[in-house]
Formats: sequence, structure tokens, C-alpha cells
Amino acid sequence: MQSVGGTRSILAVPALMVFQTATLLSQSVVAPGATRAVAIYTKFLEPPSGVSVEHLKAEMDAILGPALRLEWYSLDQANGQDVKADIVVVKFQGTCGSNAQSPPLRRGGPLGWTNVVDGEILPFAGVNCDRIRELMEGNLAASTDTERDQMFGRAMARVLAHEMYHFLAKTARHAVDGVAKARYSATDLAGPCLRFEEDQLRQVRTSQFQHVSKAHHDAGAPAGGG
Repeated sequence: MQSVGGTRSILAVPALMVFQTATLLSQSVVAPGATRAVAIYTKFLEPPSGVSVEHLKAEMDAILGPALRLEWYSLDQANGQDVKADIVVVKFQGTCGSNAQSPPLRRGGPLGWTNVVDGEILPFAGVNCDRIRELMEGNLAASTDTERDQMFGRAMARVLAHEMYHFLAKTARHAVDGVAKARYSATDLAGPCLRFEEDQLRQVRTSQFQHVSKAHHDAGAPAGGG
């Protein structure tokens, strides 16, 4: 079993990313009674697999679609114009594809994380693709190319959805089962279905994103609070 997330100080977020997100947030408008929209701004530190990214987006819709309308943008192209959604900034580290040229480095650490300052969960998240691939190594090796791309995209989505849950629902708590649980196995990442429990979806649907949670992410907890 692998801890899903960890927490990091805001100092771990590049200054440019903070500036870009502040600009975007200043433009965010959510109409009363409208379906809650979340704009996900992505930053890949290495070129990702396009096929895996498509499966990532499809799985995110399957996980969060009952509660949210997701919109996808590249952080590199962000200009803060005409954004009418809550904002989430996600940094993907490592090689985000199932067919990496070199074997994963066994460095340990969380699969993903959220950023916290003064006990407040911020709309910055990270996903460690190398750690995901390491945990799924056996599942990927036993699959076809097509299955690997789909499987890896699903895995990235489940880790990202877990991290998004914390700041969208304004809580540091974990669930017993489902996407919001504290630890994932290779089966959780690679299996055909992993979803939120209804209580967690309700929290995501009804919370007010403008006021960031003051719930503290306990860095000593098994999931690192993420």
C-alpha cells in the first residue's frame, strides 16, 4: 500500500506559478445556482503521453463528473482572461506515460501532494508519475500497449482527484474507502473502477471554494495529509 499524498509548503510552488494563479483567480466568477466548474491548469515537467492524458481526462470526468464540470488548460498558455471557474493548478513530475524509456527510480515518497500554508489547503497540487509507474510496474508489464496507456491515465486521474478533493471539499480528512482513502494499492490504481463515496461528492459539490479550508494537513499522518 502506498500513501496517496503529502503536503508541501507554499515555498515549494514556483513564484511564476503563484503569480499566474493569482491572476486567474482574480478573473474567476461563478454564477449562483450554476453547475460548479473547475478549471484545471496543468504543468508537465516532461512531455507527457498524449494518449495517457486523454484517458486521464476521461477518468476525471467519470470520477468528478457527477459533481463538477471540468475544464482543462495549459498553465504555460494561461493569461487570466474569461475564466469563469474555480482554479486548480497541477504540476506533473516525472515521465507521465506507461512506456517510459528507462525504469522508474525507486526513491519512495507520495504519489501526489497538496500545498499548505499556515494550515490552509491551497489550490496547488502535484502528481508524481514516476512513483505511480513504480507502484504499477507489475500491472503495466502484464498488459498490452493499449491497456497500459488506459491504465496509466486512470491512475494519474485517481491520484489527482484525491488531491483535488482536499481543497475542493475544504477538508484534510480521508475516507475509509474510495478515491478519498489514505492509501492506494497497485490494484486501486490499475483496477477498472475507483470512485468517491457519495458523502465526499456532496462535499465537493456544495463547498464554497472561495474560502480555503483551515483544516490542518498532518504531515506525520500515513498519507501526509494528502
